[in-house]
Amino acid sequence: MVPGTVLWFMFYHPPSYTQLHGKKSSKLAELRKVDWIGISLLIAGLALFLLGISWGGPAQPWSSPKILGLLISGAVATVSFILYEVFCTPQQPIVPMRFFRDLRGFTCLEVISATYGVINIALFVMWPQQVTYIFGSTVSSWEESAWLSTTAAFGLWGGIVILGPLMSWIGHIRYQILVSSVWMTAFLGAMASITVENKARAIAFSFLAGWTIGWGEVIAAIIVQYVVSDQDLGVAFCKSLFLFE
Repeated sequence: MVPGTVLWFMFYHPPSYTQLHGKKSSKLAELRKVDWIGISLLIAGLALFLLGISWGGPAQPWSSPKILGLLISGAVATVSFILYEVFCTPQQPIVPMRFFRDLRGFTCLEVISATYGVINIALFVMWPQQVTYIFGSTVSSWEESAWLSTTAAFGLWGGIVILGPLMSWIGHIRYQILVSSVWMTAFLGAMASITVENKARAIAFSFLAGWTIGWGEVIAAIIVQYVVSDQDLGVAFCKSLFLFE
């Protein structure tokens, strides 16, 4: 983190406002073009929905009014965001819907990113809770509980760092995504067999389940940059990572 921050300050010199927009438009005028309504709807929808799935379960019954209210209101806000982006056509949309006209290219890759993103939420939001519920009475210290909660995260970053660079060397992108999906599904299913007596199995399965999530997301995030025009590279890449996160 520290070396990256130092390098960022030393070598990242973005163009100034005048270089990007010229002198014909003021900063206030550019701020007015920002899709503030879309941003508000998107943040509200995701925040409410994530709170719902985080609090639901043993702590709060899924049928409780609080959890249902969070989930339903989050879903309504998200659907409202999509409808607003499609029919109101803001000047600078937060998500340009024209990208999704490319069904076999951009749309397919975003579906893959979103699928991996759902599993990512399950491992990073739900798994730490399950560690507390399953192993809470057997762990000897909070440090052990913390390490158990991060096994999936280590698997994810291991897939990004180790398997990600092998993408171009292996080739056959379609088969890489297929293998990573099968691998992920197998170990996620195997996690259902975890009980309080098999802590080692929990560590191994959660790590291996996260291993190919990072791999698959690297593939989708890189390939999406090949299916859009040069001027849309940044937007397309951000949308791919956004759906994953």
